[in-house]
Amino acid sequence: MSLRVVHVVESMEPAAGRLGVLMGGLVDALRSNGLETVVVNELIDVAASSSTPSPDVIHIHGWGFSGAKAAAREAQRNRIPYVVSPLGDLDDRSVGRSSWWERLRRWRVDRPLLKSAAAITALNETEAAGLRKQVEAERVVTLPFGISVGDYGESPEKELALSSQISLKEQKSGVAANSEGRTILLLGPIEPSEGCVQLLKAMAELGPVADGWTVALAGEEVGAYRNMLEAAVRRKGASTRVEFSTAADVAAQRQWLAKASLVISPSLRVRLPVSMMQALAASIPVLASNLLIPPGLESKIAAFDSSRSELRSALQAMMNQSDVDRRANAMQTSKKARTIIDWSARVEAFISLYSKLARRSA
Repeated sequence: MSLRVVHVVESMEPAAGRLGVLMGGLVDALRSNGLETVVVNELIDVAASSSTPSPDVIHIHGWGFSGAKAAAREAQRNRIPYVVSPLGDLDDRSVGRSSWWERLRRWRVDRPLLKSAAAITALNETEAAGLRKQVEAERVVTLPFGISVGDYGESPEKELALSSQISLKEQKSGVAANSEGRTILLLGPIEPSEGCVQLLKAMAELGPVADGWTVALAGEEVGAYRNMLEAAVRRKGASTRVEFSTAADVAAQRQWLAKASLVISPSLRVRLPVSMMQALAASIPVLASNLLIPPGLESKIAAFDSSRSELRSALQAMMNQSDVDRRANAMQTSKKARTIIDWSARVEAFISLYSKLARRSA
């Protein structure tokens, strides 16, 4: 009999940088492997209906929304094994900025629910190390997400061949190695922890190196942060060099990716590396905070720590490459990375975890 897994998510909306961009691919991969898979926003009395079989496993994605705690309590009440994937919500860099009341609530309410979870998953070793300080180490499982790479264009082999042809034409025609109109794309929520301010300050500090480059911040606004940033950009006289957009769905995100010369993820905390994987799938150069690098990609991604000086140095190194070299390097990186991050490769770890937990509870 196939496993029945219920996934609890805050939202399936495919906003930039959010879980919804990746979740559909996971559902398809699980179903194609014979798992009965259901996605809900709220888990209500899972054992009440005799017509609907009880889940074998409940998987809660994220911990920063009320539905996550409610789902954990419901699973606990019905003695169903549940998995919590905090997706960075328990990262010390996030928790540390909470009020004393929020920290007390976490201790009194969240901690018992986390202790009862059958497994707590981490996106990478950085998150895993932090989680081991909060729960028993043996229940922490590294479980990186994937992406449907086929949704993001041609294979790297075809793209690389095209890039070589362009390079040859440029050399014959005497086109300059670097041209104007290049865009650095930050594709994700416009909020402080995304590193928006650090990026803009680093760009300003680069001086002439950044000439010909513009920055696009594309994602949903959190609070009034976008308004504050736009006002600051206007005061600095940089409105022609910084663009804002919502990129509310994958189609819009793919349009922005097509314009991008470089995708950057300067996050100040652990979070889902959505735009990084989109860039890799689309064969676009990428720079990322080392807090985001998934297992298997450590040596394949140009990474930096969260300090502005490291971000500035990484940007300068990437900008100093010719357009041709930057494009060719991205194709090579994508060729290696796509086989690692595609859901066809990532899904086996999810299936293995669910099978183990379901057997344990049988």
